[in-house]
Amino acid sequence: MKKFPGLDYCIVRARCYDEAALEIHALPHKYDMMFLEYDLEPGGFSDPSRCVVKTGEDLATLIAYTVTPKKCPDLKIFCHSMNVAGRDLMLGILVKSGFNAVSAPFRSLTLK
Repeated sequence: MKKFPGLDYCIVRARCYDEAALEIHALPHKYDMMFLEYDLEPGGFSDPSRCVVKTGEDLATLIAYTVTPKKCPDLKIFCHSMNVAGRDLMLGILVKSGFNAVSAPFRSLTLK
């Protein structure tokens, strides 16, 4: 059964924290699946003088505070970063917050 009858799939791609944060804040409960990477590109709104680059850990924290598992119980989050330590950090934040999050290394996502 389709979760959103009458609607096609909508794929949102964000390469940096800023783009992802804007998408999540716009409609935080519209997602039924997310794929998260730990190492993100520098964002367009980042302050270059501070040289702070947000990571997938920051994004997982944003998701934990913005998107509640109770409002989107079917949301599945795949942490697929090749950065194993970063992937585990994201996974820990999301699972502790009650999300259905799994570790999905890139090799597990490839077609066979």
